[in-house]
Amino acid sequence: IFITQLKKKYKKIYLEHLSLKNKRLFKSLYKKYFLELSDKKSFNQKLIEKILKKFFLKKEKVKFLICTDSNIIGFLIVNFVKNIYEENVCYVNDFYIMKEFRKNGYATDVINKFIKELKKKHIKELRLEILNKNYLAKKFWNQFKLYKKSTNYFIKVR
Repeated sequence: IFITQLKKKYKKIYLEHLSLKNKRLFKSLYKKYFLELSDKKSFNQKLIEKILKKFFLKKEKVKFLICTDSNIIGFLIVNFVKNIYEENVCYVNDFYIMKEFRKNGYATDVINKFIKELKKKHIKELRLEILNKNYLAKKFWNQFKLYKKSTNYFIKVR
C-alpha cells in the first residue's frame, strides 16, 4: 500500500488490497467496468456473476482498490510471474477508474507510484494488453514509454 500527495481535488491516492470487507463494493465496480467494455446488447448479468465467482478463487491475481482520501475510484488487478529469463514480471490484467474520476490525473499518479514500487521489488517489466480499438487506453499507457514487444493474435474456434 502506498500514498501519494496530490495537488488536486483529493489529498492522497493509494492502493488498498482487496479484502472481504470491500468485496461487495469491488463487485459493483467490476460490473460498471464490464458494462463499459461491452456493448449494451451483450451485457449479461449471469455471465458477470459467474466471472466474479471464479475471480475471487484465483489467488495468483493481486487485487487492489484505488482509493482517495474519501472515495474508492477504481481498481487494479495484476499478477506476478517469471519470464523465460527467470526475471520477475508483472502483468496488468485489469485497470479501471470510474468515469466521474477520469481526466484528473489519478490514473497516472497511481501507475507512476505502482511502477516505483515494482522497481523496489526488482520487477523487470510491467506488461499489459490493449485492445486495438481502445485508443484512449493506448494514449494513456504511451505516457509510460510503452513499447510493443510482441503482437497477440487469436484464432476463433467455432
